[in-house]
Amino acid sequence: MTGEGEPTVLVVTDSSDALAVAGALRADYDIGTAETGADALAAASDLGPVDAMVVGASLAGRSGR
Repeated sequence: MTGEGEPTVLVVTDSSDALAVAGALRADYDIGTAETGADALAAASDLGPVDAMVVGASLAGRSGR
């Protein structure tokens, strides 16, 4: 863990189903979400260090390829 409390996880996906699952995990994890690569960069900056990232394979604007 990066700090005190729950582990921080950043979920980056444009899938509404995956975002809903991420929301259900909020009881056990500090969850940050983003729907685009640009939003993910901003969220990572706001969250600070994260313990894990879950990233969709294809994102609008940035695919990682």
